[in-house]
Amino acid sequence: MLTLMVLDIKVPKTLTMADLYATGFSVVIYFISFAVVGQYWTFHQELLLLCNKPQMRLGP
Repeated sequence: MLTLMVLDIKVPKTLTMADLYATGFSVVIYFISFAVVGQYWTFHQELLLLCNKPQMRLGP
């Protein structure tokens, strides 16, 4: 499984505080979502390390 996150942060045309705040907010949201995906990936890897062989037989 491959997770692709696209960084879609636009450079503000003017350097007003409102534009810089909006850009900074987008960067913070990107890093939060990156951390959440990374944590899910880590938990998934830990889960798969515990499942190295079947625990029960399925079928007759």
